[in-house]
Amino acid sequence: MKETEETREGNPNQTGPELYLDDLSSTEISEYICGLEREIKSAIESNAIVEQERLLLQKKILELQTRKKDLDIALSKSKANLDTLRADLRIATSKFWSVRNEGR
Repeated sequence: MKETEETREGNPNQTGPELYLDDLSSTEISEYICGLEREIKSAIESNAIVEQERLLLQKKILELQTRKKDLDIALSKSKANLDTLRADLRIATSKFWSVRNEGR
């Protein structure tokens, strides 16, 4: 059902600007509209700043993820190299004791 002036005035649950605006002149309503437009402009600017910060953070996250992958690869290579060196050390140590026990 469409509300009319009569049903709105008789509605005790009515809230928001409608009730407030009913008591204002056109000049006051115009000022109210200007205020709302300023608030909307400010909210849009704030939203743009937050969105820009979010995008910058997302870019940094991607850069860090790429860097982490590079470090994971380097760490894997380093561990493999370390394992190879330890194996070489065990072989050399074993050979040392074998030669020494032979009296050479």
